[in-house]
Amino acid sequence: PYPILWYRQNTTRMRILLSMTRAEVLAELDLRLMEFESHKTAAKKWHLSPQYLSDVLNGRRAPGQKLLRALKLRRVEAYECIS
Repeated sequence: PYPILWYRQNTTRMRILLSMTRAEVLAELDLRLMEFESHKTAAKKWHLSPQYLSDVLNGRRAPGQKLLRALKLRRVEAYECIS
């Protein structure tokens, strides 16, 4: 499978194009979750259900728009030229 392109906004508010796999997005999510005392607290702060957050962390669901916004990411569909 091809990596998904995500845009991430850095601290200077400039956009940087990063190509991240879903695993890398989940790794970023794990890092951000360390800022909270529990997953439930993070879900509440990000206006998500704890079950949805658990589903994403366990690979049962893809990260959605609200969660990506909390991570300062967005999903971008991309096309490549073939020879």
